[in-house]
Amino acid sequence: MADRGVSRRDLFGGILRRPVEELKDRLPKALADAVPGARPAESAKPAAARPTFPRRIRPPMHTITAVCDPAGRFRVDLNAKPLDAGRSWRVAAAELAEPLVLVRVSSTHYAAATGECSMDGSDVQWHPGEDVLWCPACGSRWRLDGAIVRGPARRGLLSLHVDEAEGVVRIDVP
Repeated sequence: MADRGVSRRDLFGGILRRPVEELKDRLPKALADAVPGARPAESAKPAAARPTFPRRIRPPMHTITAVCDPAGRFRVDLNAKPLDAGRSWRVAAAELAEPLVLVRVSSTHYAAATGECSMDGSDVQWHPGEDVLWCPACGSRWRLDGAIVRGPARRGLLSLHVDEAEGVVRIDVP
């Protein structure tokens, strides 16, 4: 049998091994400790911390209390505390895990969504000039269907079904 020279395994193993070994020399110390046989780089910079934003809660005068009915829907009586078109309320109830945001988009249309920013837990508010929900702390924006328009939030909001009859709004929360 004739000698075939270098095998594919040796050839590709050598090609692939070399960059990995060179990479190990440039790893930050925290990662190098986790990789067996790796040496930390001397000039490794610490990883940049993710920015934090102060949590902002809407004042009590912008909050309305909801009552859970036997069907599991949340009822909000707007006769006692009317909501003008282009405005929003923070909706709170003991049975809710997080507050909701109720928006009166026009004189005949209401919308609701989960009301906490997924980035920092701040209460989201309605921005009527742009037709979006926004977080006053981090600046994230969502459409009323819950889709993200702009981050830094990476998770959308949950859009909720709303019915209105005689000044009472009913919100379905799954």
